[in-house]
Amino acid sequence: MSTSRAADEIRIEDRRRSEPAWDWSAEWDGERERQVAELETALSDLGAKVAAVQGQLERTRSRERELSEALTELARTPLRRRRRLIAALRARGLLS
Repeated sequence: MSTSRAADEIRIEDRRRSEPAWDWSAEWDGERERQVAELETALSDLGAKVAAVQGQLERTRSRERELSEALTELARTPLRRRRRLIAALRARGLLS
């Protein structure tokens, strides 16, 4: 390695290498284009799966809230009115 100084410029060269350390060309070959297209497809598929799982999570949380509210209502209802409440909960699909 040699270092030279000219007009406030520092330049470092590595003369051991005959080829450049990095290919700075902006050209894409067919393989890189194929890989990028494959990654974009995989990313799109994963995004769709995440969206589906998020939708399922929201539906599950909503159902959990409904069931929790139904249990709270059932616990607070006097015994003489529970039959009517149980029938109403069955009609709403909260009890089977």
